Amino acid sequence: MNNKNNKFTELCTGHVLKALSENEEREFQQLLAQANEEQLLLYYELKAAASELATQHPGETPSPSVKN
Repeated sequence: MNNKNNKFTELCTGHVLKALSENEEREFQQLLAQANEEQLLLYYELKAAASELATQHPGETPSPSVKN
């Protein structure tokens, strides 16, 4: 894996977890626009995994003491 693929993977992971800064998000969007088939596959797989993780743990209602 070359440096460009490493950067794509790093930023892609951050993107699907919504953990990128504005500059990193811009950089990722540029890389995504030029992504090859392998990178696009990774992107779609990570998006699917992140979506699945979001539904694995149902939300809990916080206790009333949280407001205090």
